Amino acid sequence: MCSLVWFHGFGTAMADSLSQQALLEPAAYSTLSSRMAGTIEAIHVREGGAFARGDLLVVFDCAMPKAQLAKERADLQTAEKKHEVNRRMAELDSVSQMELALSEAMVQKSRADVGIARVHVNQCDIRAPYDGRVSKRHVQPFDGVAAGAPVLDILAHGPLKVSMYVPWSWSSWLKVGIPFEFRLKEDGPGHPAHVTAVGARVDPASQTLGVWGEMTGTVPELLAGMSGTAYFVAPVPPGISPHGR
Repeated sequence: MCSLVWFHGFGTAMADSLSQQALLEPAAYSTLSSRMAGTIEAIHVREGGAFARGDLLVVFDCAMPKAQLAKERADLQTAEKKHEVNRRMAELDSVSQMELALSEAMVQKSRADVGIARVHVNQCDIRAPYDGRVSKRHVQPFDGVAAGAPVLDILAHGPLKVSMYVPWSWSSWLKVGIPFEFRLKEDGPGHPAHVTAVGARVDPASQTLGVWGEMTGTVPELLAGMSGTAYFVAPVPPGISPHGR
């Protein structure tokens, strides 16, 4: 049976600290994939390099998509001019309503083709979805890649997440918002964190419950993937003296 201590500032009795192994995870992470099959022209970030949201990270050879866009725009101009001629001729009853409707439909089709070609051009660039850093480059400049192939693994800037599995019995007091400390080493400095989510199901094999937390602020010496120990202080059950008597 653990001894009991009094923690100033809480106003309630608290038990000795309980600990559990924990893993640090990034605030968010993504694998940016190629949206087109093609050749990489340039990569503007190195592994470990930082970037801001919206920064241009990767550029593909875009000669063919740009040429296709120019062609579709020219076809649209042709369709619009033809429809304008048909509209004027229809006012003079020199062209059928069917032919006028068909020319209008060709304008709409050409506009859609321009939109599709513009999407293909936009796929030549990969931009950062958020502020972060590159954790891995899967490709190099001048590599040919298939659509959907991984290009960059990225991690978001922001407070690190903490994940762990704890005994199911902790669920009686472990709630969202409960503070804890994360330490890389038992005798190392403690870094404040708090619980953000508690699992909804106990693992039947290990009889443990998933718990997730977030570090309070950014700690430069801590990196995603590091493991350490989370230290909690559980409240003393009602009716027990904080002095153990």
